[in-house]
This record gives sequence, structure tokens and C-alpha cells, in this order.
Amino acid sequence: MAEAVFRNILKTKNLSDEWLVDSAAVCDYHIGKSPDKRTLAVLKDHGTVMPLNFLKVIGEDFTAFDYIMGMDESNISELKSMCAMAVNGTARCTIQLLGTYDPLGKIIVDDPYYDDDAKAFEKMPPTDPRVMYLILRRDLLEKLKWPIGALVSQGAHAATACLWKFRDDPEVLSYMSNLEHMRKVTLEVSDEQELMNCAAMLQENNIDNSVWIEDGMPVCVAVKPLKKSIISKHLKSFSLFS
Repeated sequence: MAEAVFRNILKTKNLSDEWLVDSAAVCDYHIGKSPDKRTLAVLKDHGTVMPLNFLKVIGEDFTAFDYIMGMDESNISELKSMCAMAVNGTARCTIQLLGTYDPLGKIIVDDPYYDDDAKAFEKMPPTDPRVMYLILRRDLLEKLKWPIGALVSQGAHAATACLWKFRDDPEVLSYMSNLEHMRKVTLEVSDEQELMNCAAMLQENNIDNSVWIEDGMPVCVAVKPLKKSIISKHLKSFSLFS
């Protein structure tokens, strides 16, 4: 879970390419097995993807990584012992408690494995939700006198087409895997020119999107689901459709 949350934080801050992140156990009891179903359920609720299988710490890890962190004193003791045997204590990495960086000062991270339900697994930092943005033309409603129902339908068509276009993208797969939290935000532009300018701006910033065309006329831009912190800064000048 710590790896999944940390990867999510790095992605939110556009730092994924600057860090190599992995997680592993100090014993081989869970090697090759899937994560606890309660862990998966909590991460899914927060829109975060979990690594599929457990690994075990190996000797090379102590020279490959700059930091290796444990959850409690037992972890740290075991890691230091493994390091001493693997590389004679000459590792370049720093071995320390993950809780050292907790702003609330909780140094030891309790293992929730033996709790009866998923509540203990919920003690994790809030994550950045994936959001799908739709941008609709206001003039279709006011100047061309489209019924509001027709405009809503165009937005639905645009969203469906965009999700299908990027159906194999990891962000879309994660977004679609959590049907109860498929967040959407609808914004407005004044006319066709502003709509196409918006689509071009998104493309220039490597933000995948799809322009929905009805009867040869662009009516909506649907943006591929992304973390809110990634996409919202590009759309902050647009108003909510109302």
C-alpha cells in the first residue's frame, strides 16, 4: 500500500520519472501472492492502483536504492541485519522508519493485517481523484436554441467516445474500474472557435482529449480521465456549465 500511495503522490507532482519506487517484504511468507483484499478495496475507493504481487528484499536492493524504509522497529532491525550479511554493511542506502516523515509525528506504522475489517487500512493520506472533464459550447444553447436535453446527450456521446478511444490507457482503466466514483466536471466555452482553441491548448500540453462532432460541427471536447491536480491547472480559466 505504501508503494501505491507514494507512486500516486509522485504522479500528482509530475515526479514519476525522477524516482525508482518498489516495495518488498523482509520474509518470504507472502511472496508471489496478491495483496490483501482489504488493501485492494481501500485503494480502489481512493482511485489508486496497487502492485500485483509481493517481492522479498534481496541483497542488491541495498546498493540499488538510496532509501529503504520499514514500518516498525522490527522491520528496521531485520533490514539492517540483511544489509550487513549482503554487503558487509557498505550499502549506500539509508535504512529508516517511514514514519520519520509523518508530519503528524506517528513514527511507527501499525500493521492492519490482523484487524477484522478494512477500517485500519483507511488510515492513509487522501489521494488525488481522477476526473473526466467535458467542455461544451454555450452558444448551442443560447444562439442556436438547442434543447438542453440535446446538449446533455452530446456531452454523453463525447464522454463515451473518449473513453473508447483511450480504452487501453492505464488512467482510463483505473477510472472505469471504480464505477461508483467516476467523477465528471462539465465546463463551458462561448463558441466553436473557443472550443477548438481549448482542444489545441490541451494537445500542446500533452493532455489527451477527443473532439465530438455532430452533423459536421464540433460541439464538445472530452478530456481523458486524469488526476485532478494534473488537468485542473490547464482548465482553471473556464467556468462551470450552468
